[in-house]
Amino acid sequence: MLFSKVLPLSVFASLAAAQGPHILATFSTHSGEIFDVKTHICINFQQWQPIYNTLQVTDPFECELYYGRGCNDEVDRFYPGDYEITHVYFKSVRCHLLDD
Repeated sequence: MLFSKVLPLSVFASLAAAQGPHILATFSTHSGEIFDVKTHICINFQQWQPIYNTLQVTDPFECELYYGRGCNDEVDRFYPGDYEITHVYFKSVRCHLLDD
């Protein structure tokens, strides 16, 4: 009897965990390190983070890279797709829906 009550709860818990947050964009390095953007708020990069070589923006989002921390002084805007960003200097990023 206990098994029949626990099993359905575990199924629902695993389904909820599998959905997780949406990935708006992914930064990656040539060595395979990745950083996923999972929020619409401004993200400041730290000096200890690697230099990212590529940016993959997920549809239907767009991302702006900023020269300054706190998403000040926009450097470039990226729409859904894959981009080479090795030579783009930026300190923060903000991603959001295309219509926002």
